[in-house]
Amino acid sequence: MIACTPYYGNIEPETWVCMFKLEKEDVIKEWIRRRGQPTSKVRNMLVKDFLEKDSKYLLFVDGDAICNKILVGGLFKMNKPIVSPLTLLTEPPYPISALVKGTERKYDFILNPKPNSILEVEGVGMHCTLIKREVFEKVEHPWYEYKWHDDVNAYIGEDLYFCLKAKEKGYSSYIHTGICSPHIGIMKFAVAGVITGDEKDEGNMV
Repeated sequence: MIACTPYYGNIEPETWVCMFKLEKEDVIKEWIRRRGQPTSKVRNMLVKDFLEKDSKYLLFVDGDAICNKILVGGLFKMNKPIVSPLTLLTEPPYPISALVKGTERKYDFILNPKPNSILEVEGVGMHCTLIKREVFEKVEHPWYEYKWHDDVNAYIGEDLYFCLKAKEKGYSSYIHTGICSPHIGIMKFAVAGVITGDEKDEGNMV
């Protein structure tokens, strides 16, 4: 498993600690970091870096993410092509960073997910997301792009763009609402059954 982080400011100290610990515990083989903008371009460069390695999984981790062995292990055990933990966006009303088919709009954010569940969604944010190698091998470059989308008559972010391209190739996206990766600086919230990393590690995960 290779971890990749795109950033244009600073990587938070807590994220450095998390990633070094994952390397020490042999959860990830390597942590690749690239700085620059736009984020879509940097993500594409990181995917190319990843494909030069022999790992089967890419773990995207933002520079303000909290993750650990338990969290990554939970994603790994799901055995899904694209999977993300429960992550809140940074603006009120703090929806889940995942999109489902909407009613009035083409896509809506999830506000009240069922606790401790695996949900198939239209797209997930790349804050802390595990993706199988085969997805990048089957989906054409560019994998990530900030682009106009005729269906919604608006621009869509590179995260959703990638997930929609992957879905066209048969790879769906999922979130696990029983696993949480918060943004650093956002007040922690309580959800029954959510794993935040404080629980006891009950065995090897990868």
